Amino acid sequence: MSVPARRLEPSSVPAIFEPAAPPARTPAARPPTDLPPRSRRRARRGFHPTFIVFASCVIVALVLGVVAMNALFAQTAFAVHTMQTRVTDLAEQHDVLATDAARLSSPSRIATWAERYRMVLPDDVVILRVPRSGRSSSVHP
Repeated sequence: MSVPARRLEPSSVPAIFEPAAPPARTPAARPPTDLPPRSRRRARRGFHPTFIVFASCVIVALVLGVVAMNALFAQTAFAVHTMQTRVTDLAEQHDVLATDAARLSSPSRIATWAERYRMVLPDDVVILRVPRSGRSSSVHP
């Protein structure tokens, strides 16, 4: 526990804590001048008009930039959606054409077509191989 503070007696107070003595003389008054007093600039209240114009221009530019970016993003999203739809349509068309090509090139369909036009199979099949010019014959038999 701490000890309570003691009161100092007036005789034991150091000189630095004593009240200051009044000055021996008072300052002299200024001599009067013939010049009118200079008007001091009054402290401004509010914003300077140049700052308001500049801040407004910056804010308008930022808002227009945000709106333009949003429009570009929307336009890009529409283009991506259109391309995805086109890719889907072309993939479906590819599947249909691949199925048609497989059906049309099947040997049974070709044989049926040949019989309808009274074509016959040859008795002796001969396969001719033509050598390729500029390439060695050892690459392909």
